[in-house]
Amino acid sequence: MSMGMRFSPRQELRQTQKLAPRLIASMEMLQLPILALQERIDQELMENPALEDANMSDDDYYDDASSSDAGSDDFNSDDADSFDSANETDDFQASSQAEDDFYQDISPYEWSSGNAEDAAERYNNLMANLAAPSETLKEHLLAQLPWYDLSAEQRERCERIIAALNERGFLGSYKDVVDGKEQTVPFTMETLFPDLDEKSIDKAYDALKVIQQMDPAGVGARDLRECLLLQIKPDTPDAEQLKILIGRYLLDLEQNRLPQICKAMDIDMPRLQSLLRYMRTLTTNPGSEFQEDRADPIIPDLFVVPKEGGGYEVRLDESETPRLRVSSLYRNLENSPKATKEEKEYIRNKIGSAQWFIEAIEQRKQTILAVSQAVVDYQQDFFDKGPEYIRPLVMQQIADKLEIDVSTVSRAVKDKWMQTPRGIVELRKLFGGGTASSASSSEPVDRAGQSSDDGVAYAVIRSKIKELVDAENKSSPLSDDAIAETLQKQGFDIARRTVAKYRQELNIPSSRQRKSWVSD
Repeated sequence: MSMGMRFSPRQELRQTQKLAPRLIASMEMLQLPILALQERIDQELMENPALEDANMSDDDYYDDASSSDAGSDDFNSDDADSFDSANETDDFQASSQAEDDFYQDISPYEWSSGNAEDAAERYNNLMANLAAPSETLKEHLLAQLPWYDLSAEQRERCERIIAALNERGFLGSYKDVVDGKEQTVPFTMETLFPDLDEKSIDKAYDALKVIQQMDPAGVGARDLRECLLLQIKPDTPDAEQLKILIGRYLLDLEQNRLPQICKAMDIDMPRLQSLLRYMRTLTTNPGSEFQEDRADPIIPDLFVVPKEGGGYEVRLDESETPRLRVSSLYRNLENSPKATKEEKEYIRNKIGSAQWFIEAIEQRKQTILAVSQAVVDYQQDFFDKGPEYIRPLVMQQIADKLEIDVSTVSRAVKDKWMQTPRGIVELRKLFGGGTASSASSSEPVDRAGQSSDDGVAYAVIRSKIKELVDAENKSSPLSDDAIAETLQKQGFDIARRTVAKYRQELNIPSSRQRKSWVSD
């Protein structure tokens, strides 16, 4: 009996869940901050001719697009609009046809020569006000190469080293596969110049020395120690002691082991402090002046306004957001007896897309207002009394209150900022977990950060840690154990490892590193 494979058709009922493209776009729109939303609206206005800014008059759209005899409001006349159904783009091709058989196209995006000139002028003004591109670090170094008497081969090696520098001016790294795993590997002269053998690799190191002589001082270093040493010149005061201090005791300096350094270098503490004062004038980032350090502008999406009877009202900033509407031109053209079936289908699709976009903008507004108002109501003590009174809050609490999905809350608060009586606050910062306090849940809630679920917001704990560190005696700084013990006496149930975690998040050094060896 032979056995073989046989194929036979079979019907199977399977239920799958898929997100509609419009639902995905709606969720993406919800998480857009105000500036990104404006860009999204501008893009939609350009792509969909059935969508228009309600703040603009009809004359702004149609005056120059219509013929001299056709009025911009007379859409049912013999000179009404027509379309080229073969054109699948959003803009319609204007055409001139016989009056009895065809009708003239009036495109709302067909600019007159005057409008074109205005657009060109606006573009020129924009370019004139843009900051001139600044010189990069690598361009600055390449410009110095002619100052040195280099052969063509050595110049090429210098250029290759400059290309390998990172934005800080250090010799960078590259991705490589080591033992089957991708790892970050620092550049060396051997990896940069695989064509040079052991006898001629010195030429590469000579090229590196040329780079290290250039401005800014410290450029071309392979680590922090070399960067600092490159800035110590022969005429630098106490150059030899500084080289010893940097070359041998950099790790001890990081750990604040100043007495041990004094003993090893056979110098007293005032002398060491004098050397440290000079070291603080050295840079650890030679390329800093060539880095663009432009902070993105923070434009509040929401305004928190005190109400007369107490509490706060949240308002959405709509000053820069255009009021949208569906074009009346396209609504009339949808019912035009002269439009073909394909043209009407095209128009209906554009009108439907415009209506959905308007509804999505409104839904975004209502969702953000509802979520932010619920958050502000919950955190009223924060706005009344200050940061210490912020309460533990997780997104699921807001989602449960509004009966929406927690992912909707997450998208609604993403990258949103509020102008409040406490300054500009990121909406997401009003969320945070909590740690249990030692007080009983039956006790009255009267302490900063205490919430109805008997917890203390993480922000309050961090604030308390910072207060203790700021007020400590620097000659005998508080250890993590001491900070935890002090907080426990104040009623906060917190462990030493939690103190260490929050201290690191606040970029507060350890007690050893905070210790001051200078007597008052």
